[in-house]
Amino acid sequence: MHHRGLLAGWLLSGVTSAVPFGYMPHSTLFGRQDGDFDEYDFSKIKKMAAIGDSYSAGIGAGNRLGQALDVNNVANHYTDWWCSRYDHSYPYLLNKGLGDLNSQGGKFQFLSCSGAQTKEVIDSQISRMDSGQDVILISSGGNDVGFADIINQCVYQFFSPTKILGGLGEIAYDRAALKEWLAKAATRVGLDGVDVPLPDIDLLKYARTCEEELENSKKMIESEEFSNGISDLIKKAKEKLAPGGRIYYTSYARFWSPDATDDDWCADPKHTWSVFLSKTFNVADWQSPVALTADHRTKMNEFVEAVNNKIFDAVLASGDDVSFVDWDDYSGGIGGHFCRKEVQEPDTKRWNAAFYEWNINDPMGTSPFRRSVEDLVPGSFEALMNGFAGAAFEMGVQYRDDGNAGEGGIQKRSTFIPDGYGRIFHPTPIVHNIIADLIGYYMASKNARDNNQDLGPSIMYPGDQCLLPQPSGGEGKTGGTCKNEDASGILAKDFASISEEFCKQYNDPNEDRSVNMVLKKEVDGLDDAKIDNGKTSIEFFWVPNKRSNECNTECTAAYSALSETCGKSGAHEVEGTPITVEGVQMAMEAELDAGCGTFSYIVTPPKPKPTEPPKPEKKCYTADGYKKFSRDAALDLAKTTCQQMHDKKVVISQDGDSLPPDGIEFWRTGKDIAEDGADLIMNPNWALSGCEDMNSPTEVNFGTMSVDDCVATFMEVVDGCAPFENPSGDKFWKFGGQNRAKCAFWTVYAQ
Repeated sequence: MHHRGLLAGWLLSGVTSAVPFGYMPHSTLFGRQDGDFDEYDFSKIKKMAAIGDSYSAGIGAGNRLGQALDVNNVANHYTDWWCSRYDHSYPYLLNKGLGDLNSQGGKFQFLSCSGAQTKEVIDSQISRMDSGQDVILISSGGNDVGFADIINQCVYQFFSPTKILGGLGEIAYDRAALKEWLAKAATRVGLDGVDVPLPDIDLLKYARTCEEELENSKKMIESEEFSNGISDLIKKAKEKLAPGGRIYYTSYARFWSPDATDDDWCADPKHTWSVFLSKTFNVADWQSPVALTADHRTKMNEFVEAVNNKIFDAVLASGDDVSFVDWDDYSGGIGGHFCRKEVQEPDTKRWNAAFYEWNINDPMGTSPFRRSVEDLVPGSFEALMNGFAGAAFEMGVQYRDDGNAGEGGIQKRSTFIPDGYGRIFHPTPIVHNIIADLIGYYMASKNARDNNQDLGPSIMYPGDQCLLPQPSGGEGKTGGTCKNEDASGILAKDFASISEEFCKQYNDPNEDRSVNMVLKKEVDGLDDAKIDNGKTSIEFFWVPNKRSNECNTECTAAYSALSETCGKSGAHEVEGTPITVEGVQMAMEAELDAGCGTFSYIVTPPKPKPTEPPKPEKKCYTADGYKKFSRDAALDLAKTTCQQMHDKKVVISQDGDSLPPDGIEFWRTGKDIAEDGADLIMNPNWALSGCEDMNSPTEVNFGTMSVDDCVATFMEVVDGCAPFENPSGDKFWKFGGQNRAKCAFWTVYAQ
């Protein structure tokens, strides 16, 4: 099998010190190097279309396609130039990786357009798309929920008045002029020949703070209107698919490093990215420069995640012919986030920047300080940014000079912003490379599934970070991870039939694979006298990936791969038991990432039979060196001894802190006590063991032990070393001895 990324041939070739990684000439990758099945053979793809917004159009990435034209002429609508399509966008790269469908008798329709909202994608892009598409690429949704407004209010503040602007204010601004600037920037006038009147702009909308703008976007994301719009877009696009065709709906990505703190470089108010000073005719009419606080950056990331989650939910509900292509983690994986700990923004020379800052150096040769003389397309991202700046100049705001004034600064001209501001917060060429490769990988995965083949590992990106999914199967497969390699006792030959029952549940069309699944089975086989219960339990788990519906491995194949990867040959002792099992047996725990979720299992072996606790040591004395004593005297002394130790809270311990190592002695002497007037002695001391009935304490505390318990333990020594009955009626008939219990030696003797 041949393994590679779709664009790996030109991504990984021709790299020189003068050209940063990711900016390589295009080339086709068709052609075989071996006779095996080639999952990257896309010769059956004849028609592909790309629809969506500026992320799909690739605004700023490479060179703008087409020629400058009259943007207000209906005949020019949806041309390459009008839509700001670029030659390093991922749809364009993907088409080049396919060998350029248009030059091979196929057709690639690049319909994505900067500024497009979901309704426009449906009405003006899908309507232009041919039927019978083998591949449809979609990026849409961000413009529906205030992406440009968040960039304005929370980052650059191109137009950021205060709420006083909604009233009369002290200065009589030309509000009509302000509204006209904003309306013309935002409205697709005459789209497809249909005249659209300029809307009446609510200036207070632009007076929102960053927090208010984020909250407003959150409400839009959570609305049924947004979810329904995405679902409707997918439904309409599916109508243009050929049999066996597939839609690849790409995500958005977080802009900011997730480890934001309020003491990092970006959070310092001196490092604001706000482009205007708070200087207008009336300073009260303009918001103070916004700081990139940790909270703001975190909430902007959450905005992206919320949009992605809504898109994924819609994709998941749309059937098996739609894939969610989530590149969010990959842009961070190359170190591409803004405000990383080691970066002092703006860092204009980072080769791995995932998104454009306004003044970032572009290896493609496009100067961020160039000022286009062409008219901006109404409703495009560039026009929105320019309209914001135009309205700000109407209010007399002063540009903040960062050393890039002149051609680089925002100036009161026909086009206020230099080109660098027209692509801010959009993916750079290296990220478009990644997205193209990721889609190519998913296309190869579909090829492999359609032909009952495994898919091999994907390409590696800089820094030895494997960014694309690592599937199982094929030469060099990962085959999953053995999380606990100890032997389980379950033979690999039996594992397949056991896992098959779980896979039958997983593959049941009535099962919801968007939620966790679990199956627990008990397995016979470990029949041994040393085992308390010969059954081994095994649990199978399915945990879906909430951000991907693209599965590269099916259930049966996943557990087959785990069987190969985590099978242990030879004789192994089953973990936690004294049993040795011969043959290939499974490890205790393993998992496999299938892209759309994780398959795993955990084995719990039977427990060994509990071992009997050691019998307390008992030693009985005899006439050899000891005297007989009266049981009644022993009972009386035990009561006195235990009461005194209880009252004095006597403690004996393994450290001997409270008593000498030999413990403490109590005795009684008298003619009625023991023969020949001998002393009757009772002596407790630490035993180092014998604590089984006390949960292994480190001391014996007679202050907490009951007197009755103490007396009974002494009398066990007395009565355990001679018959309890005294048939001869002798007064002295006990010899006593020593017993170990409750962590102590209990000694009773007469001497």
